[in-house]
Amino acid sequence: MTPQQFEHGLDRWGPDPSLWPAAYAQDARRLLDADPQARQALATAAAADAFLASLRQPTVPAHLEQRIVAQLSAAGPAAAAAQPPTAATLPLLEWLTARLWRPALAALIPIVAGFLLGLGSVEPVDHELAADLAMLAFSDLYAEFDDAQQ
Repeated sequence: MTPQQFEHGLDRWGPDPSLWPAAYAQDARRLLDADPQARQALATAAAADAFLASLRQPTVPAHLEQRIVAQLSAAGPAAAAAQPPTAATLPLLEWLTARLWRPALAALIPIVAGFLLGLGSVEPVDHELAADLAMLAFSDLYAEFDDAQQ
């Protein structure tokens, strides 16, 4: 076992090698006997665990816990099943209604505005000039196509 693997084991299984899987625990004990850095890493991990264990656990105030339990027991599983599904209980429906129309509207407004601006700025087209430009533009393509076919 390498020191990096040992530190990974400390992170994964904690500072007590007896709680590690058997194969890893044996390798860890051999490394601890041979490497002072491994012993230091074990001591650091044990100190961190001890510190975390000494932290005060938050407690729920008794009146709040009683209110929550009372509401849960009053509602019961039958009351939850009897209520019709809402947008909060159907995520797909919520996504299709509340979450989809806002981005769609945000994307649609500039598109419509651009379309309307484009319609307002259209000038009459000289069809004869357009035909001449098309003939010039596409004559090279048609010539290349004809040469390729021959």
